[in-house]
Amino acid sequence: MVASWFLGDMAGHAITDMLTGRFNPTGQPADPDEPFPSKYIDLPVEPLFPFGYGLSYAKVSLRNFCAAQKEFYRQDQIDLKIDVINESGIATEETIFLFAHDLASSSGRPLLELKSWAKVALASRETRTVALATPAEWLCGLDENFELCWGPANLIFWSA
Repeated sequence: MVASWFLGDMAGHAITDMLTGRFNPTGQPADPDEPFPSKYIDLPVEPLFPFGYGLSYAKVSLRNFCAAQKEFYRQDQIDLKIDVINESGIATEETIFLFAHDLASSSGRPLLELKSWAKVALASRETRTVALATPAEWLCGLDENFELCWGPANLIFWSA
């Protein structure tokens, strides 16, 4: 069942394309700071699905995540690669996020720190290697005086 109101002249075509899979939607979370979104006034502005859920008809998997180097210095660039595989029979777009987490920080760090991202278009059953890069300096943390600090770290990188 689809319920819709005041969508305009082409709404029927758009809804049909989406429901039949002719158009492959990529969902994004709602923005609570947007002043004019379409929303209910008696409910909070929250996404219906967790961040990155995607709402896509395509099944995409990530494999073979690898880094060009295991050790790096503040002036280096960190180059990482990951294979993105469209396992479905339809073309799609996928956004790849690179997150870092410092396991040995002397100060509290967020669990996930977004460091890079890429959007890739994939044909049916296509595999592409996506290169992500981030300056090593972006991995600096703040010390107790809120100054950037660089030191030995145990980092975990992952993509979603």
